Amino acid sequence: MAFDYRPFPDFSWSYSRHKTFIHCKRQYYYTYYGSHNGWLQNSDATAKLLFRLKKMQTLPLAFGEILHDILAKAMTFLIKYGELPQTEEMIQYAKKALNIKYQTSTKQQHLWIKRPSKHPIFQELYYFKQLDTAAIHYYNTLLPRIIHHFMMSPTVKDCATQIVEVKQLEDFNYMMLQDIKVYVVLDFLSVKDHIWHITDWKTGKPSEDDREQLMLYAHYVHLHYGVPYDNIQLHIEYLAQGTTTSFHVDAYLLNNILYTFKQSSQHMKGYMADIIQNEPLDVIDFEQTKTTQCQHCNYYELCY
Repeated sequence: MAFDYRPFPDFSWSYSRHKTFIHCKRQYYYTYYGSHNGWLQNSDATAKLLFRLKKMQTLPLAFGEILHDILAKAMTFLIKYGELPQTEEMIQYAKKALNIKYQTSTKQQHLWIKRPSKHPIFQELYYFKQLDTAAIHYYNTLLPRIIHHFMMSPTVKDCATQIVEVKQLEDFNYMMLQDIKVYVVLDFLSVKDHIWHITDWKTGKPSEDDREQLMLYAHYVHLHYGVPYDNIQLHIEYLAQGTTTSFHVDAYLLNNILYTFKQSSQHMKGYMADIIQNEPLDVIDFEQTKTTQCQHCNYYELCY
């Protein structure tokens, strides 16, 4: 099959895309438009640079991604064998993965330049040549605590002691809303006694947006599987704190996230030169943020 080159990406929406759009329009352009086709060998130098910068990771982001990968593997192991991997094995896996990123960032950046998606580097090392020692200590201390809280979590206990039907595990899916692909990533979706359980693992601090985000996931399950809202239960497991928040679909929050999607997607289209082709306006038309958080942005070098 011949490769279908496309000058512009398809337009889609996700909660993370919405947050980027709200935070900084310039960052939004670089992430969703400027970096498009940057993985192709014959793409221009700017697209390649933007794609490389896009794939950099901060230490917190890398930590969270690695932990989610470990949790998914642990759940797969539990479902298949009826038990979890050893705690120390999971901890060492995480440390090894973080160390590989460190080695790539300090000694093998050519791998990142050649294949940014496969070999991401630490943003902090790229810009500031070092990782914060206090942050390293914090995550080294946090790692075993998160693993312990995960192993003691309600979701793990249910899967270990009861009959649970697993529907999705760290799956990347989408639903169509108003002819727009809306992407969702469910950490864990299971069914027990005719109730559908959506579990979201958080490795950071609780946020006021967490519940609203899960309403979007509930809407996906409702549409994709035809499940009544009353048969959906939502769980946020805050693994750093060792706490779990469980709740049902709330009509107000559900309507709010759907309204947010509608308004956000319309606002995004206001930055298009051609809505049909999803061709963006010129980069200069995407305003830079007025906040002071720019030094934490992957595209910092392009603005300063």
